[in-house]
Amino acid sequence: MWILRWMCWLSLLLSGHCGPGVMMRVSQKWLDYVRSEGTEVLRHMLLKDPLPDITGFTHMFGKVNYTISKVLIEEFDVPHTYAVPSPPTNVKFLVEDAKTKVFGQWKVKHWLVNDNGDFNLRLSGVSIAAVIRTFKDSSGRPSVLLSACHSEVKNAKVHLSGGASWLYNLFTVFLEKPIRNSVNEKLCPRVNEAVSILQRELATFHATSRLDAKHEIDYSLINPPQVEETYIDLDLKGSVHPIGLSQYDNPPDIHIDLPNGRASMIYVGLTEYFFNSLAKNYFNSGVLKISLTHEQFPHAFWLRTEGYVTIIPKIKSYYPTSQAMELILTATKAPVVTLTPHNIILEMTGSLQGMAIMPYLITNEIFSVDMTATLISDKVHLSDLNLEVSFVSERLKFHGFRSSVEYINVAELENALEFSLRDSVLRGVNDGLLNGIPMPALANITLQNTAITLSRDFMLVSVDMYYIPWKELIKMLPPRSHIVPWT
Repeated sequence: MWILRWMCWLSLLLSGHCGPGVMMRVSQKWLDYVRSEGTEVLRHMLLKDPLPDITGFTHMFGKVNYTISKVLIEEFDVPHTYAVPSPPTNVKFLVEDAKTKVFGQWKVKHWLVNDNGDFNLRLSGVSIAAVIRTFKDSSGRPSVLLSACHSEVKNAKVHLSGGASWLYNLFTVFLEKPIRNSVNEKLCPRVNEAVSILQRELATFHATSRLDAKHEIDYSLINPPQVEETYIDLDLKGSVHPIGLSQYDNPPDIHIDLPNGRASMIYVGLTEYFFNSLAKNYFNSGVLKISLTHEQFPHAFWLRTEGYVTIIPKIKSYYPTSQAMELILTATKAPVVTLTPHNIILEMTGSLQGMAIMPYLITNEIFSVDMTATLISDKVHLSDLNLEVSFVSERLKFHGFRSSVEYINVAELENALEFSLRDSVLRGVNDGLLNGIPMPALANITLQNTAITLSRDFMLVSVDMYYIPWKELIKMLPPRSHIVPWT
C-alpha cells in the first residue's frame, strides 16, 4: 500500500494530480445559469438597500448646507452580464451598461431659507468586473472566493422635487458625484456577498456519499479545479471504501473524452475504476456470499439429499436418511466490471458448496465446484441523484468439480442447479444495487434532461442541474458580520 501511495505522490509532483476515478465537467451552460441566478441575487441585494446619508455644503448665493438621506436603490437594470472562464483558476464576472435609479430625500439650509423635498437619480454606464478564483478547500470540495473587483458608474443625473426644487435643480451637479460614489461603493461588497452564497452552496457538495450501511463513496477532489476556456474540470477520487476508512488506489491513466459543448450543464464521467472499486469493496467486506437453505425453499428437491439419487448414485450409502442441505455460493475473487459501448458486463468468480446438515447442526460437504457468472446490464438510468443499474444473466459455467461421495453426474448436476443458481446470483446482485449509486452533487438542486451514454472504459452522465429558487438562496446568506469584507 505504501508503494501505491508513493507512486501517487510522485505522480502528483510530476503531473499535478493523480488520475481521477470520476471526472466532472462544468460547461459554459451551467456557468451562464449561475451567472443569471447570481445577477438576480445581486439585484435583489441592491434593491431597497439603504445608502448612507450624505451631508456637505456648497456656495450658492452664500454657504448652503445640504443633507441627502433615506437613499434607496429602487431599480437596477442589468442588460449585459457575462461569466467568462479565465484559465487556469479563475472565472470573470462582467456587468456592462447597467442602469439604476435611486430615490431619496434632500434638505438644504441657507441663512435665508430652509427647504426640503424628494429627489431621483438616474445612473447609467454602470459596470462591474470581478474575478472569482476557484480552489479546493480543506475538505476536498470545490470552492470560490472573490479575488478582485472593480466597479464604475459613469453617468448620473439628479432631479429634485418639492420645495423650491426648480431653483436647486440648476445646481444639482454638486450632488451627483457623492451619490454616484456612494452607489459605486456598494457594488463590489454586494458582489462579494453573492459569491459568499455560491461558496456556501459549494460547501454542500457531497465529498462523501453513503452507499449502504457499510460503505461510502469518496468524491473529494484530488486536485484544484482546472479552468479551461469553455468549461471547468473537476477530478474526483471516485473510490469506494468502508465507512470511516478512507483509501485511494491510484487509478490507471484512462483518458475520459468528455464533451466540451454546452448541450448539458454538467457532464460526469464514471470510469471502470469507479465501478471496480465498488465491486472490490463488496468482495472485501464479505457480502458476496449467498446461502440457499431448505427453510428458504422448502419444496426445492435440490436442498435435500434424496433429490440427488440420479445425480449421485451412491448418495444413499452415505446418507440413508434424507438430510436437509445448504448450498453456499461464495465469491472467491473480486468481480470485474467492464464498460462497453453497448452495456455493462459484470464477471463473477466463485465457488459452490453442497453441504448436508446433520443433527446438532453439523455440516458435511458433499461436493464443491468452481463457478463463473457473466451478467450484463439491461437497465441503466438516473433516478433523482442515484444511478440505478440492473442486470440479467448471460452465462453461468461450472468447472473443477470435487466430490466427497464418489461419482457425480456432472451434466445432470449442472442442469438441476443452473436455473436456481443463476436466479440466486442475479437476485443477490440486483438487490445489492436496489438503492442505486449516489452521484456526486450539491444539496438543494434538482436534475433535469438526464442522459446516459456508455463508452469503452467509462460511462457518461449528462444532466442539467438547477438550484432551488434563488429567493431561497437569499435566506442562506450568512450574516454580514460573518462575510469576509471586500476591500
